[in-house]
Amino acid sequence: MKKHKISQITAFAGLVAVLSLSALSNAAGQDKPFAGVNLRVGTFGGPWTEIQKELLQPQMEALGATVTYIPGSPQANMAKLIAARGSEPPMDVLEIIDAIVPDMKEGGFLQPLDLSRIPNTKHLAKGQYNDLMVANWTTQEGICYNSKKFEELGIPAPKTYNDLGHPKLAGRVQIPDIVSGGGLTAVAGFSYANGGDLENIKPGLDAIANLKALKFWKRGGETLTQLKSGDIYAAVIHAGWCVRAANAGMTVASAHPVINANTKGVVKQGWMGVVNGINPKSAMAAHAYINMFIEADFQKIFAIKRGVVPENLLSLKGLEDDPTLKRMMLLDPNDISKMLHIDFSKVNVSEWHDQWNRTVTK
Repeated sequence: MKKHKISQITAFAGLVAVLSLSALSNAAGQDKPFAGVNLRVGTFGGPWTEIQKELLQPQMEALGATVTYIPGSPQANMAKLIAARGSEPPMDVLEIIDAIVPDMKEGGFLQPLDLSRIPNTKHLAKGQYNDLMVANWTTQEGICYNSKKFEELGIPAPKTYNDLGHPKLAGRVQIPDIVSGGGLTAVAGFSYANGGDLENIKPGLDAIANLKALKFWKRGGETLTQLKSGDIYAAVIHAGWCVRAANAGMTVASAHPVINANTKGVVKQGWMGVVNGINPKSAMAAHAYINMFIEADFQKIFAIKRGVVPENLLSLKGLEDDPTLKRMMLLDPNDISKMLHIDFSKVNVSEWHDQWNRTVTK
């Protein structure tokens, strides 16, 4: 899809959403139902936040609220909640990744949702929302590589994680640090691909250590910078970063690593939840924000710009018409169903960190 067409869709979707919300609030006799609310949203920084500022913040402002974004990885924002325990929470609504869902539940950081205030959940698949969280995106974790450099050096296109161990890639591969947004998912992917599982991650950690990566990324933007500069030729990262790199004119390609005979590619699930202990009016605004995030038009635009798979089933239609998404991502529901989905309720995160420190960063 061309940039001017995306801009037109963006403007139209934002306008329709604002008008629709205004009509609903006027019908209820409340022009500004969230007047006086400063909604604090914990989310990833950079362009991930910017698209929310562009399309979602105006909708909240039309309903009377101001919006403050708290940038950081879900792990970092959870740490802020832990540090603030016993005092006012530092945010009202936040993004969560599947890897920290067990800790969020165990810590009691989320309040029960009133799903009647999030009507767009009717367009989500079963299992994509519950009484604490609503799924808002999926990423496809894999390999992004400089296809031109691979061709120049005669390196075959990677099909597995271990293909990144090619001698000509020594010191030119970047892996997610375990504390990054993609770290725990990468450990799980490497482990399953090398004969391990969630209880035995040593085969995966050994494979990571053997790659002799240039460095371990903590922010995805680092990877794009180093791919562009030529410091690295490949990185383990979600396909959305490859989409962004391609849209920026870089010669990159995406690979979904083969895990076993029946599984290809790895899924990371994003969720949103409302923080426990905030005032009722802020909680209502937080529900509204989640509903806006999973609205069909926003989900589709967000998918195209950020390279994620939308959760709203209405938004999946037509994504294959975007040539970059079609080239970088798996969009066929049958292919998506065969990707590795990780049950992090079976993961001892502290033990994983200890093993990572003993094996990878020793």
